[in-house]
Amino acid sequence: MSNFEDLNNHLRNFQETILLESDFARVLIVLNAGRVLAVSLGGSDNLLWVHPKPQQCGMSDNWNLGGIRTWISPERDYFYKNPNDFNEWFCPIGIDPASYKVVSKNNTSLVLISDIEVKNNTTGEILKGILTKRIELVSTNEDNNIRKAKIRIHDILQIHNNHTSVALWSILQVPTNESKESKVQLPINVANAISYFDPIPEEYLIYNDNSIDFILDGKKELKLGIPPEDFSDQTKIAFSYSYKVDGKNACITVSSNTNASNQEECLDVAKSSPNGLKGVIQFYNSDVNKSGLKYGELEIHSKPSKYINGILTTESTISINFSLEKNSRAVNQSKP
Repeated sequence: MSNFEDLNNHLRNFQETILLESDFARVLIVLNAGRVLAVSLGGSDNLLWVHPKPQQCGMSDNWNLGGIRTWISPERDYFYKNPNDFNEWFCPIGIDPASYKVVSKNNTSLVLISDIEVKNNTTGEILKGILTKRIELVSTNEDNNIRKAKIRIHDILQIHNNHTSVALWSILQVPTNESKESKVQLPINVANAISYFDPIPEEYLIYNDNSIDFILDGKKELKLGIPPEDFSDQTKIAFSYSYKVDGKNACITVSSNTNASNQEECLDVAKSSPNGLKGVIQFYNSDVNKSGLKYGELEIHSKPSKYINGILTTESTISINFSLEKNSRAVNQSKP
């Protein structure tokens, strides 16, 4: 569902929705998994992907509702019933949707909290903790034909019991376009491209002079990982995603300074090569023919858990900059 107003009106009939607002920017949040589900920069366009039947997802606790969510890593330990063979993938409800409650809110910020409980299917241990999410609409800006807004998501997972290392895993679900019009742009020269699933066809990776593009088109199931060592500054990872919304140019830029910064801190191994390199960022391309759903995912992994003031903690801060043309170029060119 791509219309912001329709989505908000539809969802609030069966669950609580929360709006953050400043100037022309609006951010729609649902307690189901504590998600930022939609972002609008004026008008009715939603810059994130949402399942075409959101009520069905919400009523059944289906994880694939859309928007921006927080999971934990490594995926192999927590999302596979048979982790040794990467078999029987599932989403544990103790992570998503969990059970979020509002701690505080105002026009531009919101704090949510939820108990987290999930089994490590490799060790058999039960992880129990509290996940606190702070979501802020930080700023807005309008320059000529471009509107921009910045949001920040700060997650803290405090773990009650001693446990093997975990990390927070921030995931944005985004719309995809045809004809290579939607692509991740990585500011790196050399990519140790990690194929988390099947090998990535060469037409999905475009090598430029000072950057690399990864095409997201929703037509073939692929997952690309990039190790932190490929970035000139491993302490702060950033990438962007350019696409079109209703014919208008849009862009999402994601940055973090709490990201895993070396292979030891990266916990999420590749299904295709569990003993190979691991990615701090990953990008998923859906296969509409297999799932009936056409979307992409932008993923970033935090540093693993460590003791802070005697509490085992993992923390993530991501900043997300959204931009959108007010009018498409075609419309602009038609003006005298």
